[in-house]
Amino acid sequence: MEQISRDLSRSIACYREMLDVYAQIRAAIGTGAPAAVLDKWMGRVQVMDGAVRDSDARFQAAAAEAGVSLEDLPEFAAWQALVARAQEANRAMQRHLQAALAVTSDELSRMESGRQALSGYKSGREAPTGRRINIRSA
Repeated sequence: MEQISRDLSRSIACYREMLDVYAQIRAAIGTGAPAAVLDKWMGRVQVMDGAVRDSDARFQAAAAEAGVSLEDLPEFAAWQALVARAQEANRAMQRHLQAALAVTSDELSRMESGRQALSGYKSGREAPTGRRINIRSA
């Protein structure tokens, strides 16, 4: 029973750390952090996700093997609350990233259309010479 409690406590610590990482990612997105910084944070999320899965599987398997009901563990309610918070934070971060991606996509589209518009203009060296333009006939 003591090992199950320790594994559950490790899982709770992993979820708390994951929530901290989510908060740091949201702050980095809000400040317009470069992609390299966000890639670093997303790598950290993947590592944390693996750690959470491992610790969750460990304490759940140990509880099942010992015939202990998870609801009987004193830390289980805290674990459930943290899981729910982590899921909501994950959904919120996904929405935030999708919005940032939409803004970036719009900006890229505007730059592309601006580049196309500018490509129609020629510099003085590229323009044909020797022509006369009759402005009055227009």
